[in-house]
Amino acid sequence: MEKLFTLLELQRRSQEATSLAAFAHIAVNETYKLVPYDQAVFWRFKNDAVKLEKISGNAVLDDKSPYAITLRKTLKETLGGKLVQLPPVSPEGIFTANVTFKTAKEGQLGGLWLESRKPFQEADAHILEELGASYAHSLALFELRQRGGIFAAAPKMSRLKKYVFIALAVLFFFPVRLSVTAPAEIVARDAEIVTIPYDGMIQKIHVVPGASVKKGQLLATMENSALDAQMEMASQELKATQSGLARLSRESLATPEKKSDLTAFEGEIETKKIQYEFAQNMRQRSEITATRDGIAVFADLHQLEGKPMGTGDKIMMIADDTNYDLLVRVPADAMIPLDKDEDKINFYLNVSPLSGYTATIRSIGYQASPDADGLLTYKIYGIPEDAKDLRIGWKGTARIKSGWATLSYAVLRRPLASLRRLTGV
Repeated sequence: MEKLFTLLELQRRSQEATSLAAFAHIAVNETYKLVPYDQAVFWRFKNDAVKLEKISGNAVLDDKSPYAITLRKTLKETLGGKLVQLPPVSPEGIFTANVTFKTAKEGQLGGLWLESRKPFQEADAHILEELGASYAHSLALFELRQRGGIFAAAPKMSRLKKYVFIALAVLFFFPVRLSVTAPAEIVARDAEIVTIPYDGMIQKIHVVPGASVKKGQLLATMENSALDAQMEMASQELKATQSGLARLSRESLATPEKKSDLTAFEGEIETKKIQYEFAQNMRQRSEITATRDGIAVFADLHQLEGKPMGTGDKIMMIADDTNYDLLVRVPADAMIPLDKDEDKINFYLNVSPLSGYTATIRSIGYQASPDADGLLTYKIYGIPEDAKDLRIGWKGTARIKSGWATLSYAVLRRPLASLRRLTGV
């Protein structure tokens, strides 16, 4: 029973060995616990040659010594026999045993040569045979690792697995076009931007989104009660100053000393005129009109009416509904090399996802700029081809194809870029 536990322990330790050197140490030194011997040599059979790897104890085996040469010759002659061979006793009175490490798939891998001054028993042969089978599978695992892991296992795969492996390898280097997918939108070309003339609140929007407008048509009215009051005050002050100047002119006829005050009154009148004209001009600017024919492009008038706004804030656009571009916003980390003259844009709009359109690239943003949501994107403008009845504001998805690359590069390009940013390699 004790030998059985020892056998199981050696089998487990040989399988858990982390290196070939650790396995060799167990084979030549620990096997003694099962079958006593005076000396053991672990050998391997590789490339039709016998190689002596390790000798028991602390001894160092000289590969060119007469002992090593004779042992290699003896081992070569005994190849292909039983798993455990008990050759006759040597002239020196040494009994020997050769435990062969062999598996059904890998064939002859090596073995353990044992020498003893006492003869080996038949029971020892059975124990060594069982132990040798376990050592053989452990050695086969190390052989597999040395030959390259998964690639070494390829010859042992089933035919279907081999075909799948080959197909994946071919697919890995399959040529594909680099492409990028990004949000797209139909935008107006050469549109007029209607902005707020001064800080204030919009009182009323006079057109609805998408309405046709004519040049000079009223679009929006700013809240102007304060301007009306300012203009009325400036008008009253101007009239009062003018009346004072007329009275002073009459008095100066009788009193020449007052003629010197006429110049000051005339300067004050000019100031009041400027104030009145400014108030009148601001009152006129409170009514925002169209400077060209087109359609009013904006989202919702109720979001604008009653909203405080600053000078230059955008209200809407006046655009030609037959003159538009395709705007593609490509995130900065997804950008690929593009050729404006050769590459095309394929896009699908959300209103008709089954209908595809094509556009030629008109311009590519030289630098990435932030969108309203803060995302850095490159702006690419395209001219739709053979696309009719498109509407400004429609959104969708665009795909741009570039040059050729392998499938592996196309798939791993962005993960590799992210890894490089994280590691700096």
